[in-house]
Order: sequence, then structure tokens, then C-alpha cells
Amino acid sequence: MKKVYLVGETNFLIDFGLAQDDNVKYIVKLASHGKVSLVVPEISFFEVWGAILSKIKRRKELAENLRKEANQIGGSNYAGKTAKNLKESAKLLEESYDADISSLEDSLEMIKQICTIINYSPAIHTRSYLITLDKRYDLVNPDASIYESIKEFARENDGIKIHLNKNTNDFDKKIIHKELKELGVEVYFDSGKVIKRITELTG
Repeated sequence: MKKVYLVGETNFLIDFGLAQDDNVKYIVKLASHGKVSLVVPEISFFEVWGAILSKIKRRKELAENLRKEANQIGGSNYAGKTAKNLKESAKLLEESYDADISSLEDSLEMIKQICTIINYSPAIHTRSYLITLDKRYDLVNPDASIYESIKEFARENDGIKIHLNKNTNDFDKKIIHKELKELGVEVYFDSGKVIKRITELTG
């Protein structure tokens, strides 16, 4: 039987690291048991921090706004309970920062132990820059670098290559589907469909 590869990207790492998708968790379990070979572009391990820190920044802003609102209404007798609830919600948001970062750090280390990392090479860097200039793709970096990393891996490896990508806005395009299909890559935007496909292939 041909080797089955599951090529993830930044959203895959976030989904696993923050426990946002049970299907992704199951895919990682399959990979840890050798049922599928997990592959991730190196650049995704760096991009993931920009994504998570943006989420945390939004939470900090929300927590700050909740505290401000609580302070504004706290002096009112009828709104005292509401003010207390707002402050408790702000505290929970603040406590989630470190928990999410710690969870993501641990998850990334685990993924690195079981996956193949597509190294970010000078060739990938050059081709991804050229892609950003070609408006048929309408990609910017780091998405262009992720795309070129996937193509690089597909060119160099035989087997059944499945790519799970949650970024439909940037990757669900005819030219991308066409090029990846020519390289033997099956593209999915739904983790449930990926589970079904892997099951069909591995039993």
C-alpha cells in the first residue's frame, strides 16, 4: 500500500494546540501510531505565534473593556451584581492567556516529534515571492510560502498526499486546485472529510 501523507498548515497547529477540532486531534493520534505520516511546513511553526498572539491581544482588549464597564456601573446599587460578573469574566479572560500559550507550546513540541517538517529553503522563499506578484493566486506571505512548501514536498515525494487547509478564503481557488491536483495532492477544507478519506485508505 502507498504511504499516506497528511499535510497540515498553520490552522492545523492552532486547532490541535488549542483543542479546537476533535478531528485534528484524532489525525494526530493516527500519526503518532503510524497510520498516516504527518507533514507540516516549517514556516507554519512560526506563523502560528502571530495568530495566537493576535487572539490574546483581542482578549486583553475585551478584558480591559469589561473592567472599564464594570467600574462605570459599579457605583449603582442595582448594577452591583452585574459589575461583579463583568470583573469575573475579565479575570477568566486574563487567566486564559498563559494557559493557551503553554498548551500551544507543548502541542507544537509533540507535533515536531512525530511529523516531517518541510524546511523553509531559499528556493521556497524565492518562488513564494514570485507568487505574491502573480495576481492569479492573490496570495501574500506567509500563505504563499506555505503553498510553495506544500508543492515542494509534493514534487519530491510519492504516495497519497492529502492536504487539510482551513483557509478557504486564500486557498480555495481554481489555479491552486489545478496545480496541487497535477502534483497528486488531494485538497480538503473539512477535517471530517479528511478522517473519512484516511479511513478509506488505511482501514
